Amino acid sequence: MKRIEILAVVFVLATGMLFLGACKESEEESNILIDQTVTVPGGGGGVDVTFSGSSGMGIHITLICTNVSLQPYGYLQAPNGSGAYIPPLETASGGQNSADTTLDQNGTYTLTIFEGENIGGAVHVTIEEI
Repeated sequence: MKRIEILAVVFVLATGMLFLGACKESEEESNILIDQTVTVPGGGGGVDVTFSGSSGMGIHITLICTNVSLQPYGYLQAPNGSGAYIPPLETASGGQNSADTTLDQNGTYTLTIFEGENIGGAVHVTIEEI
């Protein structure tokens, strides 16, 4: 995904204003690893999404529910089976949660998405390389 930057210059003249503008594409690109909506079952269930990562890669995880009373959170499992709650339940607010982390292994990662109220529902999951 390319970022579009707006460059603008405004000149104020005695007779009024003149606006000159231009657009350019930035060379900076974002790398979306996951961008999907999943349905977390009620009663404490979870849903897995997987992606490939490499040691030293920074990622940003975003979880968004349409129901603002829900509390989405995740458990990120590395290829060797180790894991941590990222983003943790404690940081969920208003149906949203997010966190940054750095991966320490090469291979397939699994993010299990949970919902803290145990109601369940739709959660939009985005994992982006940063």
